[in-house]
Amino acid sequence: MSLSMKKLKQLFYVCPKLSNVFASLNPQLQLKELEILQVGYCHALEYIFEKKEDASPRLRELKLEGLVRLKHIYRCSTELLDLHNLEFLQIKECNKLKVILPASAARRLGKPKELHLYNCFQLEAVLAKHQEGETCESLVFSQLRVLSLYDLPNLTGFCTDCSLTFKWPSLEKVEVALCPQMQMFAAVVASDGDSSTPKLKMIKVISILKAKLSSHDTTAAKEALRSVSSLRSMIIKSFCLVVIDFSSVYFHDGLGLPGQPLFI
Repeated sequence: MSLSMKKLKQLFYVCPKLSNVFASLNPQLQLKELEILQVGYCHALEYIFEKKEDASPRLRELKLEGLVRLKHIYRCSTELLDLHNLEFLQIKECNKLKVILPASAARRLGKPKELHLYNCFQLEAVLAKHQEGETCESLVFSQLRVLSLYDLPNLTGFCTDCSLTFKWPSLEKVEVALCPQMQMFAAVVASDGDSSTPKLKMIKVISILKAKLSSHDTTAAKEALRSVSSLRSMIIKSFCLVVIDFSSVYFHDGLGLPGQPLFI
């Protein structure tokens, strides 16, 4: 690898036969300057980071799309995975992914600002339970501003560990669409009496039955509206405390209707 490659800041892969993102690179010259990694439609790829040296300490943007065999983002131990500068994560059409990371590894993400997950049909949760021997009682996503979850038919919640509590002090926008299995988003406990989401301004929810609203089936339309209302209420309770001022938060139902103040 040349010196110029060593200082590479952006790397884009679209290669159906690629089975290892970094295998073709000289292992003695790591991409320590890499800031943006985009990998798409590499149909043989099962992991992004095979070993800890693969993850650039400066990586701030990761986009994955159409990776039909991707099982995990990492193959190495998450204790060794260094993604503390990651700000933007987008994963789309990776249908073998069941979780993104174990909850304990999320503490080492550092400062994600945007998280977008689309059309991952086997995804069950963003964060999984702790790995054996690891402990974690609460997580603070201090800089996360935007969270989008779209067309994830098997998603049951943000985290599979119901005992884990969260705070989202910078969160401004939440979008949840076509996630019919979601029963609880995440547990939130704020012992200091403050809202877990003081900056939250918009929650957008689209029901899986949205299409039925355009039909002449009155029963189906009512069912769709109940579905939207139920999902909306569940998300509100997951993110917000009773002390929050709901007059400052707006709900968009994705149906072309004007925003309305939220009330429980």
